Amino acid sequence: MAVTRTMPSGPVFQRNQVDVTIPGMGTETRVGSESVLTGNNLDLDFVTAGRVTAGNRSGVFGIEGSYMLTDTWTETAHAFGSPGRLLASPFTVVGAAVDPAVDNNTSAIVNYSTDMQSAELNLTQRVYSGWNGDASLLYGVKSVWIDEALRYESDNGLSNTQEVSVRNRMIGPQLGVLCEAPFPGWTLDLALKFAITNHSVDKSTIWNGLAAAANDNGAALVSDIGINGTFFITPHLHLRIGYHVLSLTDVALATDNFENSLPLLGAGVADVHDNRGVAYQSLYLGMTLTH
Repeated sequence: MAVTRTMPSGPVFQRNQVDVTIPGMGTETRVGSESVLTGNNLDLDFVTAGRVTAGNRSGVFGIEGSYMLTDTWTETAHAFGSPGRLLASPFTVVGAAVDPAVDNNTSAIVNYSTDMQSAELNLTQRVYSGWNGDASLLYGVKSVWIDEALRYESDNGLSNTQEVSVRNRMIGPQLGVLCEAPFPGWTLDLALKFAITNHSVDKSTIWNGLAAAANDNGAALVSDIGINGTFFITPHLHLRIGYHVLSLTDVALATDNFENSLPLLGAGVADVHDNRGVAYQSLYLGMTLTH
């Protein structure tokens, strides 16, 4: 499988600094409105993934289980200032005077990583079988794990670092439908699955050595759509070519859980933000062994 992940707009990690002339008071350096480094610079491309499915659906009732694992997406983005063009941190607001503790940066770098696993176990019930294909209902349980980490570091003579990690754990009942339409030498297969899961999030933040942790529980919707063609190479060996989408709601991303409030960071507080939607899309090529 070659998987890509949609990436919502991320936070601002660095802004420009501007000199503002104040009548009667001289010139003061303030935080500008230009975004120099943002989450949009963390461009996640394709990674490899694998999925294994085993089961038996030869009768009216059947059973099957599936496990999917992606490689880890890793991305690094950075920005550099100069003596005449220093950068402002995400911890000060636009228009405010620069904070010498976190602003006046000559460089900033962000490292981001994420991966995903999913597993499911389903019972199937064939509800239609005819000349134009088969249709089955699916009842089961689905689980999804998403782990993310982000490290921010800026330099203004001193180093300010923030490390964020989030662990998403989702599990819940799943319903779906499976359809197969036969053609000479191959079949067209469609699978639609929907799960309402309990969603547990664990978050940790380390700001300049000060650690904080938090967790949250809620609900998330998982949608799984797959369409593929199965080509009969031999009676027991089939080639599968298809497209797969796994969509999730209310996910906690490390980028959204990057904390830009210095009072909260200094107090060792970690707030959980788990309101993002994420979709994993993949083209895949596989083989099916039958008996």
